[in-house]
Formats: sequence, structure tokens, C-alpha cells
Amino acid sequence: MHTPIKNYTSIEEILEYAIKEESDAEQWYLQAMKRTSDPELKHLLQRLAAMEAAHAKELSVSLEKIRAQQSVCQGIMLSYGESWQ
Repeated sequence: MHTPIKNYTSIEEILEYAIKEESDAEQWYLQAMKRTSDPELKHLLQRLAAMEAAHAKELSVSLEKIRAQQSVCQGIMLSYGESWQ
């Protein structure tokens, strides 16, 4: 399920990786939930899946904020005739 951690070159890559891992974990819990008939276990798995989905959402919001900040910085740099990265 997990891939080896590589050398990431940006915060965006780290967040994209984390979002994928959270989404994969959510799907795993949802699949496991379908395979059990135990109501308590189903409830637990559903809660765990919801937690993973919330984590992925929070990471996605962070990623979008970073991208928006970079876009603003790029615009400022370009207005001064500088290149961005």
C-alpha cells in the first residue's frame, strides 16, 4: 500500500503525497467496512474513513493556500520584471 518515501523537492510534492495517502487510507477503510457484518466494526471503520477524508481535505486546503501565495508572489515578481524560480 505504501510507497517508499522519496526525496521531495517542494512542499507541494509533500502535500500531494500526503493527500494521496489519506485518500488511499479512506478507501481502505471503506472497503473493509463492506467486508464485515459486525455493526460496531462497521461504525468504527466508517469513523476512521471519515477522519482520513477530513485529513485529505485539510491537506488540500493547505496546498491550495500555498499555490495561491505562490501565484501572488509570481505576479509581484513579474511586475518588477523578475522571473519566478
